[in-house]
Amino acid sequence: MVHQKNLGKHVNPVNIFMSSPQVNTLDTMKIYTEYVKPTDFVNLGNGLVNFQETYQKLHRLGYIRYAIVENEGHLEDKFSSIENDLKVMEKYVLGLKKIN
Repeated sequence: MVHQKNLGKHVNPVNIFMSSPQVNTLDTMKIYTEYVKPTDFVNLGNGLVNFQETYQKLHRLGYIRYAIVENEGHLEDKFSSIENDLKVMEKYVLGLKKIN
């Protein structure tokens, strides 16, 4: 399963596992809410993620069965935002079948 979002081109991605102290008491949700802003996410196809490359690789590996989109896009009209995300997913996922 793939849980898909897209980060805006203005975001500087950080590997939270490499950047955080390795302690069991780390409050990851607190860190997330401090550093991740709603404006960091954009509609699919408008940010940093290369969907074509990502889904071609997943298809070659044969690992993808489901793709779920968490829509936190930047379009004011939420239905237009969801429609946009669906079009991107259809473009890159539709027709891909699991490789045996």
